Amino acid sequence: MQTKTITIIFCALALIGSLFSIILETPVFMYPTAFMIFATLLLLILKKSLLDEKREEEKESNHKDRENIELKKQIDNLEVRIETIEKEKLDYQEKLHSIFNNFQLFKHSSPVMENLSRLVIDKSEASVNQTTESIFAIAETSKEVGENIQQMLNELSKGEKSLTETVKKLLEEVKHQEPLIKDYISISKSYNQDMKIIEQTVKTINEFTSTITDLSERTGILAINASIETARGGERGKGFSVIAEEVQKLAAHSKEIATQINQRILLTAEKVDESFEKNSNYIQKSISMLETSRDSLKSISSLLDSQVNMIVGSVEESRKLSGTLTDRLNNLIVSFQYQDITRRVLEHMLEILEEIKMTCKLIFDKMEKESPVDSTRYKERIKEIAVKYLTVREEWDVLGIDFDEYREAETTRRVAFKGDVTLF
Repeated sequence: MQTKTITIIFCALALIGSLFSIILETPVFMYPTAFMIFATLLLLILKKSLLDEKREEEKESNHKDRENIELKKQIDNLEVRIETIEKEKLDYQEKLHSIFNNFQLFKHSSPVMENLSRLVIDKSEASVNQTTESIFAIAETSKEVGENIQQMLNELSKGEKSLTETVKKLLEEVKHQEPLIKDYISISKSYNQDMKIIEQTVKTINEFTSTITDLSERTGILAINASIETARGGERGKGFSVIAEEVQKLAAHSKEIATQINQRILLTAEKVDESFEKNSNYIQKSISMLETSRDSLKSISSLLDSQVNMIVGSVEESRKLSGTLTDRLNNLIVSFQYQDITRRVLEHMLEILEEIKMTCKLIFDKMEKESPVDSTRYKERIKEIAVKYLTVREEWDVLGIDFDEYREAETTRRVAFKGDVTLF
């Protein structure tokens, strides 16, 4: 509206200026005509301007009505939106308060989790280092023991002082004993044959002594008969009597000698028989002992031979066992490397957690300034949650709780709770 008015004023001023310029350039008698023309043009311009202004006002009025209706709708929608925003605001405030509380719980539990993680890291690192050192020591000792065992088994199975050589020597001794046993058996047979010859000789000598005794007895009878005949012959038989006496004495002496020979032979035969029997028994015992020794040596050599084979097998098994043990120790070392990886993962998690804490610290420090936080309440809540799961004494130490005192207090509380309960 103001723009149109200003436009009309400028147009009027332009016409007036044009009019003055025309007046200055035209004759005087043309002044009224020019003035009328310009006045008419000015009226037409003013009329058109008024009509346009009226139309604009009508349009503007209609537009304002529509704008008012639209504005009312927008105001209604805005009021609804404001109510929704208020509800969302309250909801977000509750959520933010819940997040804030949870963050405070997380914030106060973070040192506990960090200390527990550090505990796991330190214990794992110490355990891995100690176990790794023990494994290397066991591996080294196992290697030395395996080498010593293999050396000992090799010495038992190979070389001049080995069991194999001992078995060979035992077999050679058995072979040497075989002819000795045969010699003893031959000697025993020879003794038996000699004993039979001696027995036969004794029998023959006994027969001779019997014959001598018989001859002496007959000679004695002949001497007696000669004495009788001498007595009958008188003086002529005295010389023959002396011969008869001598013959009789000789017969008696021969008989006595035969008797003594017989006794000596019997005594000698008895001694020889006894000696032969003792020697025969000794030889039989020697043969039996040699045979027993031979059988024992054969059995021992057979047993040692099987043991040598077992030792040779044990050497191979020992090598395999040593290799298997080394492989298993290597696998165990690899598994401990996985534990070291776990330790490093925990360390990385702690670093990430620390960075997240530093990122959120500024925001939540501002929130804590606006609404102060009771740290004691969160710490007690964390302890209540933790004591339900902790089982290791070191974990309780991280929380600053005496394990024995807590258990004693918990037991006292349970006993008191189980006391007299009255129902109303």
